[in-house]
Amino acid sequence: MAVYGHVITHYTIPVNFENDWHKFGPSSGVAHEQRVNAAYSADLFLPKKDKVNICVNCGTTGHRKKHCTAGMGEVLSKEGIND
Repeated sequence: MAVYGHVITHYTIPVNFENDWHKFGPSSGVAHEQRVNAAYSADLFLPKKDKVNICVNCGTTGHRKKHCTAGMGEVLSKEGIND
């Protein structure tokens, strides 16, 4: 749920998100939060202000999933790590 909170705080969810399954994927059997997270991961949202990197693995900001070390004993710092 942390990822979803960061995404809706920093990115604009399009008004057609629930209806445009061609672009955002089908909604059947998938929670709204999961669809938002997947669409964020596919870079389908525009930032509200500045682009913020959100890790869908550990739920923190400052890096993306490919730079995440969660599960390996540490979490990367929030500063200085970009995609």
